[in-house]
Amino acid sequence: MKLHNIAASAAVACLLFAGSLQAQSQGPDIVVHQLGVDGNDTNDIHYWGTSGGIRAYSLATQSCNIGNQTVLWQSNNTNHPVIGQSMYRLKDGRFEQIGQSWLKHGFCAVSEPGCGSCQSTPCSTLGIGCADTYWATLNDGSSGGPKHEISPTSGQIQYPYSSPSGPSAIRGRLQVYEEDIDPNQNAGAVYFGSSLYISEHDHSFGNAANNSSWRKLDVVSITNIDGDGPTNVGMAPPYAWRAEENSVVVTKVTNLNEAGAGINGYYFVGHNVVDNGDGTYSYHYAVYNLNSEQGCGDFSIPVTSNAQLTDVYFNDVEYHSGELQDNTNWTHSISGGEIKWECTETYAQNPNGNAIRWGTTYSFGFTTASAPQDVTATMGMYEPGVSSALTVPVKGPGTPPPLFINFPSGRPDTIDPSGGTSLVVNTSPGTDTAVASSGVLHVEDAGQWTQVSMTDTAPGVHEVSFPAVTCGATIDWYVSFDLSAGGTHSAPAGAPSDTYDSEAILLVTIAEDDLESDSGWVAGDASDSATTGQWTRVDPLGTAAQPEDDHTTSGSLCFVTGQGSSGGSLGENDVDGGTTTLYSPVYDLSSSTDPAVSYWRWYSNDQGASPNADTFVVQISNDGGSSWSDVEVVGPSGPGTSGGWNQHSFQVSDIVAPTATVQLRFLASDLGSGSIVEAAIDDLEITDTSCGGGSAGPGLAYCSGDGSGTACPCGNAGGAGEGEGCPRGGAAPAGPVGDRGASQASGY
Repeated sequence: MKLHNIAASAAVACLLFAGSLQAQSQGPDIVVHQLGVDGNDTNDIHYWGTSGGIRAYSLATQSCNIGNQTVLWQSNNTNHPVIGQSMYRLKDGRFEQIGQSWLKHGFCAVSEPGCGSCQSTPCSTLGIGCADTYWATLNDGSSGGPKHEISPTSGQIQYPYSSPSGPSAIRGRLQVYEEDIDPNQNAGAVYFGSSLYISEHDHSFGNAANNSSWRKLDVVSITNIDGDGPTNVGMAPPYAWRAEENSVVVTKVTNLNEAGAGINGYYFVGHNVVDNGDGTYSYHYAVYNLNSEQGCGDFSIPVTSNAQLTDVYFNDVEYHSGELQDNTNWTHSISGGEIKWECTETYAQNPNGNAIRWGTTYSFGFTTASAPQDVTATMGMYEPGVSSALTVPVKGPGTPPPLFINFPSGRPDTIDPSGGTSLVVNTSPGTDTAVASSGVLHVEDAGQWTQVSMTDTAPGVHEVSFPAVTCGATIDWYVSFDLSAGGTHSAPAGAPSDTYDSEAILLVTIAEDDLESDSGWVAGDASDSATTGQWTRVDPLGTAAQPEDDHTTSGSLCFVTGQGSSGGSLGENDVDGGTTTLYSPVYDLSSSTDPAVSYWRWYSNDQGASPNADTFVVQISNDGGSSWSDVEVVGPSGPGTSGGWNQHSFQVSDIVAPTATVQLRFLASDLGSGSIVEAAIDDLEITDTSCGGGSAGPGLAYCSGDGSGTACPCGNAGGAGEGEGCPRGGAAPAGPVGDRGASQASGY
């Protein structure tokens, strides 16, 4: 459920801020004008190395003075800004900070053009309308200072500053756990970078609120991260979440006069409620502390007394490299009409306890069947100061339903047409309770409803099996229970108008190959002309163009186009001088119904002096290689040409008829000049649909669909010569379906 569409207001906010670059602020005013971009306007996100499962990065930053006074930028004293860098991930609805750096201490602002009408000054100040760029290698936290030596609200800094400790490859740098950044382990995740400047000169004029900016990132691989779109200037990280999901609401919270009159601390709180479509809602919250020295030590949301919360979570970001702050996770409790997350220690017990300190975001959430309503969240301050707590309006769970109904093993996407697919349903009291042995599974098939009673196997636990249904049909269903106070309650709540659905079909795996062992693939062809970069099955050594890891989560091997040496150049063993060919084994699909093939591929051709000049071609043959048809052609430009593992799936019968001699081949070519071409293949799978047996082997039982033989599984006998078969994915014919009628072994 989308609670509030604010895409239009977000656009207005961006326009207003863009206007503020022209209408100068009073006093010095620093913003992060560009993130992950160097002085030549080229993506600049540097990968440093790894240690202990942690990866290290740094981001280029370009600051801009949008004020009407110069900004102090003096080296070797306290009159300069410090620069922090962070990384975020949005995954499964959760917006979480996954890494942070130590602080780069500014030196010598060059007052370059690029963000306004620059009034250049000596490098001890940043001129009005002028920019200053630190390339990613200059923003290296390994030579930076810790956060605990900064007073973020006033902007006062300590100089000289302490140095980081730890392994040389990662110390002080923007550290991210490999499991959080690896695209192979984070399907569907979206990533962002953020940077924040702290400056006493800026803050003393009350201009701290716009000192953070964010930018979307393209995580091609662990070692290859690019920018993905413009820098969102003056916007705190939770606005990145809102940019991806327009139901997110972000609220600015001010800790007024925290460091004196007009010198405020700022928080930005984002929240979102997701209707899961199964009678439950997921509530997500993110609290970002921009520059409050007091910090936040607890966060609470009102809940009704009989609301039931599941999947409660908490996420913080780890401090490292000798930083003083403790990393102990917060705990949560549910009592007194609220859920409360809190630091395990008070400030009096440990001044370095794990509060939400400046420049960090902590995330919280839970799932419940209670629908959203307007509530007020409370943020308890950690350190003593001007405030003991701050409040913010959010959505929280309201009155619970009469009965909580959930499916602990999930709802089946497919069910066995012959019956027997098990469904487990759990219930617990809401405002009412369920009558014992009253659970019913309601199933609709071809317009007819069938009711199947559930068996109570334990208090609140109910089991039932789906009945036999029409093979190939989409089956609508729901569950219901009688209530002690009278009436019934269903899941979904709007049944029978709203229902769940499952496909009455079985999926059969014909072939599954993770390439961890030799399964009959052939690298090379007599006609190949590539002089380097020939296909080989290895544990790849990563470059900016070639993967460092295979796609298989628990594996290491895949086919790649050439293997260079560790630390070798980008073009050491890429495809050069022609084409290299890789052949799959031959697959017997003659008794299949409608087989589907999927594989994971990697392709990069956008590096080198002449990028985007070549293509990667995948073909299929059903006659043992005598003839070939294109499955896909990737490139020469567009999606899939910048590396990264991408899955491609297709139905074999959309291209060729399934036979006993089906084979794939993959052709990577370097036919352009000065290009870097790398490709990889992993995790091929072939599946088919089945009704659980029959004369057609793993596929559906044969039916002519033209009245000359057995009626089709969907009950369609057709008329002589019609050849209708069954409609794909439906329970009743929708007119002639051409090649998917009688010519298919299933007629489906």
